[in-house]
Parts: sequence; C-alpha cells; structure tokens
Amino acid sequence: MKKIFILFAIVFLLSGCTVDYEIKVGYESLNEKTTLIGDSTSVSQVDKLMTTYSRVLYFEGYNPYLEEPIRNHTYYEKERINNGQGIIVSHSFDYLTYSYSAMAINCFNNYSFAIGEESFYYLEASQFICFDKYPELSTVNIKIYVNSMVINSNADSQINGVHTWSITRDNANTTNIILTFNEPTIDESAIESQIIEYNSSIDNPSSSNNNDPTSSNNPNDPTSSSSSDDPTSNDNSSSDFTSSSKDINSNDGPSEKETDGDEEQSNSIITIIVIVSLVFIIGIISYAFIRNQQYKKF
Repeated sequence: MKKIFILFAIVFLLSGCTVDYEIKVGYESLNEKTTLIGDSTSVSQVDKLMTTYSRVLYFEGYNPYLEEPIRNHTYYEKERINNGQGIIVSHSFDYLTYSYSAMAINCFNNYSFAIGEESFYYLEASQFICFDKYPELSTVNIKIYVNSMVINSNADSQINGVHTWSITRDNANTTNIILTFNEPTIDESAIESQIIEYNSSIDNPSSSNNNDPTSSNNPNDPTSSSSSDDPTSNDNSSSDFTSSSKDINSNDGPSEKETDGDEEQSNSIITIIVIVSLVFIIGIISYAFIRNQQYKKF
C-alpha cells in the first residue's frame, strides 16, 4: 500500500528544519505534540497548514489539506509560534486510537503501539522514511514522557523520566525505538515543577545525571478536555508535557537478604511438617502391627 505522507511529513518541506515529536503517556491518554520552528521561508507553508484541516487518524488516501471539516471526524489542533515561522500540531488520543495516529504512522515503515499481558504497554518503531521524501529535513527528536515504571527502553538519553531519540539522515535506517512500560498511574499533579526541572537539566547538563536510566520525579501532567462528534475525539491536548519513570531494578520492596531469610524460614517450616507427618505415619503402622500380633495370640 502506497503511503500517503501527511502533516507530520509535509512540514518537513521547510528548509533546514528540526522537528520535535513528543508523546506524553498519561492515565488512559496519550498526548501527541509535533513542534516545528522554521525560518522566514516557512511562513507560507505554515499559513497553508493553519488554514486547512488534517484528520488525526490515518487512512488510505489521507488528505492533509481539507478546506472544510467533515462532520463526525476529528482534526488536529494547530498553533502558530515563533512570529508565524513555526507551528505546533497536537491531539490527545486514548490507548485504542493512538495506534492509528496519522502523525506517527506515515514516517515509519514499522510503527506499533499495543497493550500486552499484565498491563504492559509496548511502543516500537523502526525505519524512519521521511528523509527520503523531504531533503530539507535535518533532525527529528522523539521525546516520550511516561508516568509509570519503565520495563525496557533503548533511548539515546533519559533525563528526569524523559526518553529521547534523535534521528538524523545518517541513522534513519538503523534507529529503532523500543519502549515497554507498566500501566500509568492516576496521579498527574504539579506539572509545572516537573517541566521546570526538565528544562533546567537541558540548559545545565552538569546538574543532572544523563546516564542514569532510573532518574525520575513524581509524575505530573495537565488535565485536558475536548469535545467532538467523533467518539475518538479529544482535541484539546496540552502543550506542556511531563512524567516520571522508574527502573524495574529500583530498591523498592524487600532486599535480597530479606528474601533469602524468608525462604530459609519457609523451608524450615516445611521440613518440620514433613518430619512430624512421618513420625505420625510410623506410629500408626507400629500400632497396627502390635494389635495384629496380639490378635493372633488369642
């Protein structure tokens, strides 16, 4: 099936542009935000994007430049930035509809988001293909904020719970995105402090430990609301994102010594029960034998 490159790909036409594609994974929602900041040559393209409609779900024959909205369909929200030279495109999905995200699905040959056993969530992507279509694109930064325990991540960097991959022309064919995490928690408060800390760590790398995959803070994210005739609609996605992640090997829970002690105690109790049972069985057999001998004498 021939892929139809949509808004996320079309904005790459702008000269020398860098795109930030962000996903904030919250409780029962995934907030998607694509940010592009171009230059003076970007204005006409941004104007066109701002005055047309782009549906949030992928389908064959996708048209990112609808002049009028179609009833019962959901469209990306758009915001002009950088004095008209840039644009933010966003939407809030639920877990069932995000796997059809028009932003993500068209720039990866392989892209999937699924819920597995034991409430594990899997996000995988490979073979970024938009560089072949749009020669002016320089870099794509993918940032994923997860409000839960992270089981597996191959991110290029992990700072304060933000998992980041940087895709360039040189590594587009070899970069794989792998992220497995547990079900996000309900607590999503105090987002501003998390954003400030994350931005501070970017501005001052020496103040944070960029190589520690267990670095985290309490999860926070905004409350978003939306309305649409489309049951998959949730158009008001926040432009701010945050989260925290925990490494599965964290020190929460019993230590190794405590676990070994519990196991030894359990084994001792089992041994005592087995010995008592054997003595009881031997006693019954002996009693039966003696009674049998006495019966024979009579």
